[in-house]
Parts: sequence; structure tokens; C-alpha cells
Amino acid sequence: MKIRNLVASVLAALLIASATWVAAAPIKPATKLSSEIRSLRDLEEVEIKVQALSRVLDEVGLKSATVHGRMVEALADSGILPSEGTGGPVLRLVILTQTEPDYPEMVSFTYHLSLEQSVTVNRIDEQVHVPTYALVHGTLTTKDKLLPDLNRLLPIVMRHFLERVKMASRAS
Repeated sequence: MKIRNLVASVLAALLIASATWVAAAPIKPATKLSSEIRSLRDLEEVEIKVQALSRVLDEVGLKSATVHGRMVEALADSGILPSEGTGGPVLRLVILTQTEPDYPEMVSFTYHLSLEQSVTVNRIDEQVHVPTYALVHGTLTTKDKLLPDLNRLLPIVMRHFLERVKMASRAS
């Protein structure tokens, strides 16, 4: 009986020791971040460019300067400063709209947000300024709800982008 208790005690101790050793192993991320997201790491300043060229956007009174100002605020709240003409990263927002003559009150719009940066293309041994990150978000709405929907979705698009910046920076 004493040997049986001794064996059980040794087995229990080994089980506890192995569980402690496994639990103490370093925790690694389950997946590696994509190069697109990694390109956002430690982003400190960006030049903001807004392209909102559309008859429909003009009709509802959307102003590129207003969108630009909202983007500056969202970036500043996350510690990213606006820059201009530095040759550094460019955060470009293109707002696209589409109407259909068969459905005159309906409008689709798309936010296309991209971060453009200088990178080296090894194949041609040249530095080029290209999008390294892109986010596309769109929806279908009516003309009378277009401006409120544009205003409602811009913070969502910016929040998504800024969450990716934080994710990339934490992973470094």
C-alpha cells in the first residue's frame, strides 16, 4: 500500500510539474500580421488627401475640407500628426459615388482609404511611392440620407484604420 501511495504521489508531482512547465512556456501570437498591417507600425505623421469629386456629393453639400478636418481630428486623438509636403506617408481618402438612372433616388458610395508610402521594389532596385494599406467600405443609401450616412461611416472607417495602426505598433 505504501508503494502504491508513493507511485501515485510521484505521478501527481510529475503531472503538476509538467503542467506548470507547459503553462510557463512563452505565448506566441497565433498568426503573424500581414505585411499590409505591419506597414502601419509606428505611424507618427501623415499627409491627408481627400478626393470627393462627384456631382452627387456636390449636390448634398459634402466638402472635402470638412472631411479633411474630421480626419485630422481622428488622427490627432490617436497621436498621429498631420504633415504636408514632407514626402512621407500619405493617407488618401477617395469617396466614390454611383447612381443608376432606373433608380434615381438610390446612391451607392464607397470610401477607399489608403496609406501610400515610399518602398523599395527589389526587382527594379527603385524606390516608389505606393499604397501599402487599403480599406474599402461602401453602402447603398438614398439621396436624402447620403450626407448623414457619409458622416456616420467616416468615423467607422477611421476607427478601423487606427485600430490597425495600434495592432501593428503593439506587435513590434
